[in-house]
Amino acid sequence: YIENHVAAISTKRLNLDTAIIVLRYVHRHDEIDNLTLLGNLARCKNMRRQLPQQKIPDQQVLDDEGKWVDWPDVIKAREAVARDLENTPDSETLARELLVFCLYTWIPPIRGVPIRSLEFGRTLVKVANEWTIRLAPTDYKTGKFYGRDDTPLPPECVAVLEQFIARHRDGDSSTGFLFVRPRTLEPYKTSSDWSAFLTRTFAKRFPDDRKGISCTALRRSYITYFTGKLPSEELRESTAIAMHHSRKMQDRYDRRQRIEKKRAGLDEVVRVSRELMGGGGEGGGE
Repeated sequence: YIENHVAAISTKRLNLDTAIIVLRYVHRHDEIDNLTLLGNLARCKNMRRQLPQQKIPDQQVLDDEGKWVDWPDVIKAREAVARDLENTPDSETLARELLVFCLYTWIPPIRGVPIRSLEFGRTLVKVANEWTIRLAPTDYKTGKFYGRDDTPLPPECVAVLEQFIARHRDGDSSTGFLFVRPRTLEPYKTSSDWSAFLTRTFAKRFPDDRKGISCTALRRSYITYFTGKLPSEELRESTAIAMHHSRKMQDRYDRRQRIEKKRAGLDEVVRVSRELMGGGGEGGGE
């Protein structure tokens, strides 16, 4: 099955790892020289070794595939939606689009499920008169590691949220989901439904060759843009926590090309060398 099935390299690797674990468990009481066990294990291990290394695509590769957008362009798209809404203030579609953009740009963009599942009085609450996304450990992917998570929304995002509630939720923010399907008023129940909605929303605002923009693409864009601008490891750690992932995962989201990642180190060597040349009088000259 694994040999003939068309699947991503990571999927095949996971399948083989699982098969190896299962084989070891099923034959755990067999003698070590069991030919069936050794043959199947050897076959699985050999197949795994032969899998090509999966390379993380950089910004250029994603750009060629239409799955990349620069973060400043994301902000420009958000402001374009805001201008359109000013001209058509009663449009629920535009109001929803703007709110989506705000929730992915006025705070570090988190994964899709917590935003899709925002529910008044549970995960979207007012704390000290401040709108806050409050997630229990079961509400987001890495909750078992980080526990309850509170994210206060900035005023710019709150203004859009409250306008959306006033115009399109009959002013009621006590119960129910924030995002519902326009026709059925049912919440988005699956990640694939929400992902399709996001992709359609973003596709309206980016060029025709940028049709693969998703929540993950925004997270990549954000990290790639800000990683080179965050002045300290502490701020990078803070950003990682806000996005509900580890520093290691944050590095995987960083899609800068190799030369871009090297640039800060190269510039720092030059800066230090010049500094020592200019102020090298102390203790020098021997």
